Amino acid sequence: MASKRLDIQGLRALAVLLVVIYHLWPSRVPGGFIGVDVFFVISGYLITAHLLREVENTGTVALSQFWARRIRRLLPASLLVLLASFGLAVAVMPGSVMPQNLSEIGASALYVLNWLLAVNAVDYLAAENSPSLVQHFWSLSVEEQFYIAWPLLILLVLLLARKVRGNQRHAIGVGIAVVFVLSLAVSIWATSEYPSIAYFATPVRAWEFAAGGLLVFLPALSRAPQPSRVVASWFGLAAILVPAFVFDANTPFPGWTALIPVIGTALLIHIGDPDSNWAPQFLARHGLVQFIGDNSYSIYLWHWPLIVAYPVATGRLLGPRSGLVILAATIVLAVLTQRYVETPLRRSAGPLRSRRPTYAFMALGMVAIVAVTGGTSYAVATADERYESSIEAELENREGCFGAYALDNHCSDPFAVTGTVNPAYTSSDIYYKRGISMNAPCTTSAEGVKHCELGEMDDPALTAAFVGDSHSHHLWEAMHLVGKELGWRVLAYQSPGCSGFDVPREEKNAEDQARIDNCVEWGEKVREELAANEALEALVFSNRAHTKKTDAATAADMLAPLLAGGREVVALTDVPGMPERVRAPECVESERSEYDPCSWERPERPNFLADAVRASGGDVVDLGSRLCTGGKCHAVIGGTIVYFDSNHLATAFSRSLAPWLAHQLEDATAVTSPES
Repeated sequence: MASKRLDIQGLRALAVLLVVIYHLWPSRVPGGFIGVDVFFVISGYLITAHLLREVENTGTVALSQFWARRIRRLLPASLLVLLASFGLAVAVMPGSVMPQNLSEIGASALYVLNWLLAVNAVDYLAAENSPSLVQHFWSLSVEEQFYIAWPLLILLVLLLARKVRGNQRHAIGVGIAVVFVLSLAVSIWATSEYPSIAYFATPVRAWEFAAGGLLVFLPALSRAPQPSRVVASWFGLAAILVPAFVFDANTPFPGWTALIPVIGTALLIHIGDPDSNWAPQFLARHGLVQFIGDNSYSIYLWHWPLIVAYPVATGRLLGPRSGLVILAATIVLAVLTQRYVETPLRRSAGPLRSRRPTYAFMALGMVAIVAVTGGTSYAVATADERYESSIEAELENREGCFGAYALDNHCSDPFAVTGTVNPAYTSSDIYYKRGISMNAPCTTSAEGVKHCELGEMDDPALTAAFVGDSHSHHLWEAMHLVGKELGWRVLAYQSPGCSGFDVPREEKNAEDQARIDNCVEWGEKVREELAANEALEALVFSNRAHTKKTDAATAADMLAPLLAGGREVVALTDVPGMPERVRAPECVESERSEYDPCSWERPERPNFLADAVRASGGDVVDLGSRLCTGGKCHAVIGGTIVYFDSNHLATAFSRSLAPWLAHQLEDATAVTSPES
């Protein structure tokens, strides 16, 4: 164990190559993400073996010494890459993705990125975020959390073993086995039920480290016949390579499927090197393989920031040649990092050999990263505030050419990129972060349904309900101004992803099932409340209708009880959204066109709700006609970007829709404003 194991270095080389090739040429190795799982098993084996030796020699684990060694081994290179990533974020990356990159760099410095990504994976809006420069640090965060928890677990087991006077080695083995079983059960359950969280969550991955740790307690195979070890080695390698080529992004993972590469890795580690030219371990002895294994950590650190930054810096998409350029640059940076950062600091005979300077280095490095990212985030937020103030006058001037006003007032060049186009600001110009959305008076009914009040609340000329998912919520700013202009009191009922007309159906996992069940329940309660509210004179619906499963006839049946008493009903057609989930601010910033950047053909999409409203005698307002002209849809209108992501209106543009929307709703409901 004390000597370097060439076969394990070979596994490290294989793991990092799978990950890097997967990221550079995903179609070549669609399941290359399993390389991370190979790393987890290796870490579990090596760290458990090290800690067990220490327990057998000293009877305990010196936590501060153990963690200090981990700090010297891992932090210097990771902090260097994080600083470099910060530099790339500021100098190269679009301003529209700056907040995301800064927050993820800060989270990476604290080794909690996996939890941030887990939260964002289930965040309705953050789920579409583009990959940041440091997204790959999620696995390093999991690994660091393992290094913190594992020795604590072993100390806890030792304490319990001493109380019952049990065998310490056996107790540790049992403790690790319990972690393996419990974590694997959680992994299988979470991957099936909550896949968005499962991929990043540490408890879902802990069993992979435990699998490596259990190997330390198994009897050695050194006396097993060499032919059987050779055959078993090929089975182990196949269990890694086959998933790498067969699995893809649609494979439920980790869960049951992760058992295949984990068992394959564990088998190869336990077999060791059969010392036969017929065994795959023979390849691990090659100098190039050992070189990659020795530099695997730095290769992993550097490859992803280069992949993300290259297209932005060069204006070229990744291809076979650019992939080779990135691979070469990764290896050069990895070698330099390993030679001049990793090795010198890890083997330093100076102050870093002591614990206190080591922890001081860690604290200083982490604080420095968090400080520069936090300070830059503050500067970005301050710049956003200044810009927001500068466009207030533009939004107040309805005779001008800002946003949708440019179409209302027949301005020249309405799709030109002017000085007011600000991708960085627009990317955070989200309906629940700016404007009236967070301050609207909200109440909750006896049925538990919340609605918020917009527009004129004191003496309204008309009371209307405004119902839908986030594609109605992003119109709050416009509807608030419509209410003020027409004298309407608007009761806004919104729930992300819920139309108000959702029907029960079976979903593949509990995460999706809970979402649709909640939507069905919410819709039933909202419809009951609308039907019972005698003050309502008009109903306005807006949804991302083409993503819903309800048909028009069913929706019309649900709508019928709401129309008693001659209520007017209006459906707003959906915004077209950017093609292929392209985020508008990033697209506008990267295309660098002075006129009509990122425009696309208007899609033809079904709209069950519009059809149901027509069938019920109501009116349909074509919202897309404000965003698309001549069959072409626009990302920039009136010197501002239309969407803050791929399909939700930016607050500034939403506000500029108010005059047009007021006119359309006034006509549709045949109710005039008090001044008319």
